[in-house]
Amino acid sequence: MDQLSAQTRISDAAIRSVMDRLRAEHSEFEIDTGVADQWELRLYYGSLSATLDDESVLIRVAATDETCLSYMK
Repeated sequence: MDQLSAQTRISDAAIRSVMDRLRAEHSEFEIDTGVADQWELRLYYGSLSATLDDESVLIRVAATDETCLSYMK
């Protein structure tokens, strides 16, 4: 089945600590990508992938339908 997706980049000097807390809160859903500063979460409504770069993070979310995609966003 095709996936719908959305992405955004968030820039903030404290983004690394924010993303570390997000990962800690959802660690049971984390998929090890084997790449530093890159990870993926597989949640009930879809997936989230994040890539840290200096003081920003690129976040991509994907889901099977519009409702689930809106929950992921």
